[in-house]
Amino acid sequence: MNLQDLNTNLGDVFLQLKEGKMTPETANSLVNVSNSIINNAKVQLQGIKQFHELGYEPSASESGTVKKIVGDVFDRKFQFAQSIGHNNISDAHAKIGKEKFEELFNQSIYKK
Repeated sequence: MNLQDLNTNLGDVFLQLKEGKMTPETANSLVNVSNSIINNAKVQLQGIKQFHELGYEPSASESGTVKKIVGDVFDRKFQFAQSIGHNNISDAHAKIGKEKFEELFNQSIYKK
């Protein structure tokens, strides 16, 4: 089941509840399970982001292995700074601000 399937199933729960084909207690139980699934997905996403920040790419395989992304975070930030027209990270921080640079950098790595 993916999050789209979950969304569809929650729509079905709503319709069945509305039509009186499901008790409020059963609907509430299903919503609670759905919330657990959603929270689990959020935790997984946070973990993936942390791996990326450390320069690792988690594997989607069942083994749960991780591989080192070529270059460490500094190297990737340096290359990113140059790709957006700056000499280095410090130059980018001075011209666009550290917060904006970090925002742009994070957008660039999470788009992939």
